[in-house]
Amino acid sequence: MLERVVADARGDRVHELAVAPAGRLWLGRLAPEIVVQQSRLGERSERLEPCETGLRLRLSEFDGRTVRCTGRFVVWHEIDSNGEADSPKWRKRGPVEVTADLPTPRSTGTIESAGLDDFAAALGAVGANGMICEFHAELETGKDGHELVVTLVNLSPEELPRWDTNVYEASLVVDAGETLPFTLDNLPDSFRYDRRVSAYGVNGSVEQVYDTTFCTTDVAVCDQPRPTYWDNDLGPPPDITFTNLAADP
Repeated sequence: MLERVVADARGDRVHELAVAPAGRLWLGRLAPEIVVQQSRLGERSERLEPCETGLRLRLSEFDGRTVRCTGRFVVWHEIDSNGEADSPKWRKRGPVEVTADLPTPRSTGTIESAGLDDFAAALGAVGANGMICEFHAELETGKDGHELVVTLVNLSPEELPRWDTNVYEASLVVDAGETLPFTLDNLPDSFRYDRRVSAYGVNGSVEQVYDTTFCTTDVAVCDQPRPTYWDNDLGPPPDITFTNLAADP
């Protein structure tokens, strides 16, 4: 059921719409950066209508390494409805997928970018000339030192004739090399909890798919197993069922 709800909110199984996609699809949607910058909501606008999706990592060493990024999304184009009220008026184009090597900065205050021309060419191939996206990398200072933030950003104009300049079903995959986990300070330092977090999502969640590869997700899902309290090095666990304790306390 969760997968169907997410797919419905993203539009994964929808290819034509009788209404504007911005009024129907919201999960996995990135607005143009200019729209967020001009919004009267200020910082709240980026949370309500984000222009980027990505992830936050702790690199094992901030050595100016290059990380490989793959961005994927679809776009929507307005079509002729022939005057019929319920006929399709918008059609999905894509997917658009670009892979690029993104240099990482060595210090804060610098934003490295990649993929601009590749995105422009890929969007042009589906007819969306004028729309554009890009990969960004920047360093921010966290409680444990520098953190690398890698994002996929929508740099399209606010309006484009017969195109919705939002991008939809957006996702980002990053192969970052060796990383270190974050530590959750809000959890007690106890054997009951694993306080390590491999990465944090930006305007969404993130999943570690391989040792060095991370992928953004729109919904955070975590299966929490029941803790095991017995140390197997001590031998088999004792039988402490109520039946046994009642017979031999």
